[in-house]
Amino acid sequence: MEKERVLTQEDFRLATEEEKQSVVVEREITSFWKEAWGRLKANKVAMVALVVIIIYILAAFVGPAFIPYSYSEQIRGAENLKPLTYAPVEEIARAEGQSVFPHLMGTDSLGRDLLVRILYGTRVSLAIGVVASLIVLVIGSIYGSIAGYVGGRVDIIMMRIVDVIYSVPEILVVLLLQVVLSEPLKTWFSTSQSGLAEFMSTLGAGLISIFITFGVLYWVGMARIIRGQVLMLKQQEYVTAARSIGAKGKFIIKKHLLPNCVGQLIVTTCLQIPSAIFLESFLSFLGLGVSAPLASLGSLASDGLKGIYTYTYRLIIPSVVLSIMILALNLFGDGLRDALDPRLKK
Repeated sequence: MEKERVLTQEDFRLATEEEKQSVVVEREITSFWKEAWGRLKANKVAMVALVVIIIYILAAFVGPAFIPYSYSEQIRGAENLKPLTYAPVEEIARAEGQSVFPHLMGTDSLGRDLLVRILYGTRVSLAIGVVASLIVLVIGSIYGSIAGYVGGRVDIIMMRIVDVIYSVPEILVVLLLQVVLSEPLKTWFSTSQSGLAEFMSTLGAGLISIFITFGVLYWVGMARIIRGQVLMLKQQEYVTAARSIGAKGKFIIKKHLLPNCVGQLIVTTCLQIPSAIFLESFLSFLGLGVSAPLASLGSLASDGLKGIYTYTYRLIIPSVVLSIMILALNLFGDGLRDALDPRLKK
């Protein structure tokens, strides 16, 4: 049996500076967002995806300014040109020494430059993805935070509504909205003189139905995530303290709960963007998306399908552009999720 050690005065002496330094772990004091950015920079795949996304944004919103064609301009005699070629009129101008911009990606059956239409289509697809994701963010965060904070019977009823919405096929809803809203929207576009009606007429009834679908269906995933976070956070001491001084539920949700869910909000919103772009491209491919002459990558691929055997590049180019964009957005969203995950904090 080991003899019990008796504590002496020496055991209670103050530690020397050398002994203190031997147990101190030197670590720079940084904020949560700075640490998250450091983890994101360490993820090479996510950083490459971020660079690709930035290139897409610059090309979509700045690139058309350097091309002397508009997305709806029909060039006479330039129908179905192959990449890096000129129209007959442009060949004559080029022979006379005039500066002529070649059709780098060719033209379509109406003589419209394919490069500028792809850039505008990328802009439209990105804008639709961002707007649809913001709709999901607003509706889902509000609904989920209320259900999680109130709890009890209210939470049960609200989440059963979410379960019902989950069971509704979104494509069927889009098709039904397309049929139901088409005529009323066209009537409103033709009779109303407001700027909103003019802007929405440019988008078309199909695109508006897509936004309505996201507002009706796609927020349920966001709502479930935020509800789970709020159920955990509302048990924290600072929420109890806020209740004890008389703070109302709206104030607590706005000032305490949602700000602490910002990581989940950002990640879910970023991952929703490629999903929205894919849905819009799929519907535009079927002819239910943006209205002509406005184009998205899905509608451009649909146009290219008509000449798949003769002008294969008109289908391949927009399809590759769309695939790379969705892949980059998904990879960056995954990297952002890993960077904002507190469990990965050292």
